[in-house]
Amino acid sequence: MSVKPKTIDDLGPEVSLDYINNQKRSGDLPVQEGHFVANSTTVHPHAPYQPTWADFQLRYGTNRHNEPWADFLPPPGYFASLKGLFTYQLIPSMGGAEKQEMLLEKLERMRKRKKKKKEQSEKPFSMDDKEEEGERSAIENLLLLLQKLDKDLQLVNMLRNQYHKG
Repeated sequence: MSVKPKTIDDLGPEVSLDYINNQKRSGDLPVQEGHFVANSTTVHPHAPYQPTWADFQLRYGTNRHNEPWADFLPPPGYFASLKGLFTYQLIPSMGGAEKQEMLLEKLERMRKRKKKKKEQSEKPFSMDDKEEEGERSAIENLLLLLQKLDKDLQLVNMLRNQYHKG
């Protein structure tokens, strides 16, 4: 059971007639809500006005991006957080999937090289080696988790964009 969407063509002539009658009733009266217009958008009616791009920016604030409204200074790093909420990566500064994959491969090569070195020297693992191995595995786990979360974020963005497109 699908509902056919209504367009202006499907409304019929009575809607247009109602609109015409409403226009006749209201007439050409001046707008009564004129005091709600912001002063920055009004121009004196007797002065010649030739707008420039700078004047437009000044009046409508198009040159002010992310201007805070508070009287106090923003915390450090505030403006860096104003980037798009829906980015394609969780931490863009970590690089793309290729760079993260390259880092994982590099960590694996380092692990193999260290293991081969240990087998040749036959020394027992020291605390530094165990700590280094723990750090290496923590970094690997972080990169794997970031890859998984980036894929989830891409899915969320895809579904969000699908919703916005209708």
